[in-house]
Amino acid sequence: MATDPACAPRASARRRYFVRLAALMAFYLATLFLAEHLIEDRGVTGPAAYVLAFMPGLAVAGVFWVVAALIVEEKDEYLRLLYVRQTLVATGFSMTLAAIWGFLENYGLAAHVAAYWWPVLWCFGIGIGAVFNKLTLGDWGVR
Repeated sequence: MATDPACAPRASARRRYFVRLAALMAFYLATLFLAEHLIEDRGVTGPAAYVLAFMPGLAVAGVFWVVAALIVEEKDEYLRLLYVRQTLVATGFSMTLAAIWGFLENYGLAAHVAAYWWPVLWCFGIGIGAVFNKLTLGDWGVR
C-alpha cells in the first residue's frame, strides 16, 4: 500500500539508490567518452591524461558506495539481508574469477584482461546473487 508509512523508508532507500546509480552511470559515460576522445583521438598526455583516465574509475568506485549506502539505509532487515547476500555472492564470484584468471595469465595460459572488467563481473554477480537468493530463500528481494 503506497500510503502506508512503513513502506516510506524502504521506497526512499531504493529511490535514492536508483537516483544515485543513474547519476553515477551518467558521470561514468560522460567521463569515459571524454577520456576516449581526448586521450585516444586528441593525443592528450601527461597529468591531464591521468586525470581523464582516473575519472571513469571514480564513477565505478561510486557504484560500490551506492550499493553500500542502500544496505545501510534500508530499514527492512530482510531486504538488507538479501542485499548483503547478493553483494557477498557478487564479490566471491568476481574475485574468484579474477584470481583464477590472474594465475592463468601468470603462467601464459590466458590472454591479458584489463582490470576494469572485474567490477563489470561484480555487477553481473549481483544478478547471480539475486538468483541465489531466489533459489535458497524463495525471494528475489524486489518489492
